[in-house]
Amino acid sequence: MRRLAMIPAVFLGLCLWLAPVAPVIGAPKPLQIYFIDVEGGQSTLIVDPQGESLLIDTGWDDFNGRDANRIMIAAKSAGIDHIDDVLITHYHTDHAGGVPQLASQIKIGTFFDHGPNTEMTTETRATYAAYEKVAAQAKRVTVKPGDEILAINGQSTSNLILPDVREAIRREAVGDKLTLLLESGGKQRTVVVTLKDLV
Repeated sequence: MRRLAMIPAVFLGLCLWLAPVAPVIGAPKPLQIYFIDVEGGQSTLIVDPQGESLLIDTGWDDFNGRDANRIMIAAKSAGIDHIDDVLITHYHTDHAGGVPQLASQIKIGTFFDHGPNTEMTTETRATYAAYEKVAAQAKRVTVKPGDEILAINGQSTSNLILPDVREAIRREAVGDKLTLLLESGGKQRTVVVTLKDLV
């Protein structure tokens, strides 16, 4: 009889022990940021809680596709099968060189860049030409000075300077959520961020 009485207690103990590893149904996804080692260049993959993805730079070309392969490992880890946006900061080989290799492995929605190349080194011209060829097969947006965050939780940021924007972000958070309306190159997107994911 005493053994039968222990069954519920053992079952409850087992459930409590397993609870931390059991998936929570409906739990919000975190903001995911991957700093990808491209050995001297730069590449960062950001996936927001809604699954929208932004890759900043693609690392080097060559090296048997090393950097594109590392980005693909990060994308797989993030659970994405395409990259919504790729932002190219500049056309040096260690930042934009990996575009052709990456584009051959994963669908890319939109490329964002600062416009035509202005550097005349042979290497940078070659990297830019390869980038242009790939970007022509997708949507391409030239980011201009003045592109901005338009609203935070519906509050316009048009009259705010940077410290005020930071304060508005802190003040306007609803619970642990923050909604940003972003615009770049005429494209608007609403992003909801879970603040605890930023800590």
